[in-house]
Amino acid sequence: MVGPAIADAIFVATTAVFLAIVSGSLLKRTHVPLTVILLLWGLAIGVGNATFTKNWDYWGPGVMIWRDIDAHFLAALLLPPILYIGASGLERQVLLTNWFHILLLGVVGVVTGCGMTAVVAHFILPYDWSWPQSLLFGAIVAATDPVAAVALLKEVGAPVDVRVTVDGEALIDDGVAYVLYSVMLAFVRGESLNAGGVIKMLARQSVGGPAIGVAFAVCLAGWLRWVPQEAPAAAGAALTAAFAAFFVAEQILLTSGILSVVALGMAMALLGRATHSDALAKPLQHTLDAVEYIANALAFVITGIIIAGQTYDGQAGPSGAAAAAGSSEALMLAGQGARIMARDYGWGVALWLLLMVIRVINVTVFFPLMRPTGHGMTPAAAVITAWSGLRGLVGLVLALLVLGDEEIGDAGYKLQTFFLMGITVVLTVVVQGSTFEGLLWVLASAGGAKADLTCQSTLSSEGAHPPGQQALPNAEVASHAASNSSGVP
Repeated sequence: MVGPAIADAIFVATTAVFLAIVSGSLLKRTHVPLTVILLLWGLAIGVGNATFTKNWDYWGPGVMIWRDIDAHFLAALLLPPILYIGASGLERQVLLTNWFHILLLGVVGVVTGCGMTAVVAHFILPYDWSWPQSLLFGAIVAATDPVAAVALLKEVGAPVDVRVTVDGEALIDDGVAYVLYSVMLAFVRGESLNAGGVIKMLARQSVGGPAIGVAFAVCLAGWLRWVPQEAPAAAGAALTAAFAAFFVAEQILLTSGILSVVALGMAMALLGRATHSDALAKPLQHTLDAVEYIANALAFVITGIIIAGQTYDGQAGPSGAAAAAGSSEALMLAGQGARIMARDYGWGVALWLLLMVIRVINVTVFFPLMRPTGHGMTPAAAVITAWSGLRGLVGLVLALLVLGDEEIGDAGYKLQTFFLMGITVVLTVVVQGSTFEGLLWVLASAGGAKADLTCQSTLSSEGAHPPGQQALPNAEVASHAASNSSGVP
């Protein structure tokens, strides 16, 4: 028997999946992506629980558990299946062709984005952050997020070449951002690192994680190829490998679990048909689709609950915080004199706009290098790539880690970092996500733009479905990959 608190949390999680099912059915003829609605559901649940439902039996305690969930546990629970299925579902041929675009945006782009964001945080935001604090914040918010980007691009039927590039970039730069985060966190904590220490940490994080992922991919590929499997067992083996790679990397070898899972998934995608029989492809795909559907529903709703709940508590006065028992991290920081003020909302919107500018600068600078390489990049594809710089669960997890880090003494910095990351997630997913499908059709209907999009064989086999035909996140659109990928055929 599970304890009452765990049962309450399971009840809330079950409700989140139920909301995804119902909302997806009701939104079939609308322009709004399901992922946007799920985030809004999470925000509504978080605000509601902070104001009037927290004393409801079963519901109130369950929501509070998710609001205060340990960031490490949240990452270990949701990131391995989402990252693995997203990475292994990338089109093999497009991945091989557009690898330069992915690495350029996912490695160089996140470094330049981190630097430009740090400049904004240091010189424009009114918080008087030091350079290490600004660079740590830049590492948290600079990377596009695979959870949000993969779900929305597949959901709206984005062009295949663009989707693989953006998905691959989001998966890679998330790991790169985590490496930068680890280094800058040491400086913010006051640890003394010389050049050799920094190089050693960078090497361990950036090389160790991918090496673990590739090793697990070799084992998984051999198992799937030589041991007869039914689809549920094959899916179980793939997900077990993803969770195991994440655990070994994070807990045993102290390297990047994110990069290990991404490397595992991409290696399986590149191995293609060598890992399974043709008869296993579609059943395995459908099984993993169901897992990913549930994981995405939980990710977006829980993200909304955390942002709304912690932000609401961060606006509490010190006296209220001091009196609270079992307080959230934000409420305890408010008790130390740190608070979210009205002006912070304005600066959050300004930061989102500046991050859009930074994203456009990156894509514009890299455009001359990407246009003649791989499948090429057209101006219309560049617009889609720039607009797809969404933030989501991974950035929120990193901000939560900062929020609860007792070795960082600046309570105001911790609360402001979390709040600004939270409002960035909301604005990128709600504003950019809800307009993505419209942007695709504007570009496709503009003079010459349709050819611009399709000349690279970029439309998926399902096509970018017309506005009003709602797709489920990360589900049937991904089936086009069945003939090319391996971990998610």
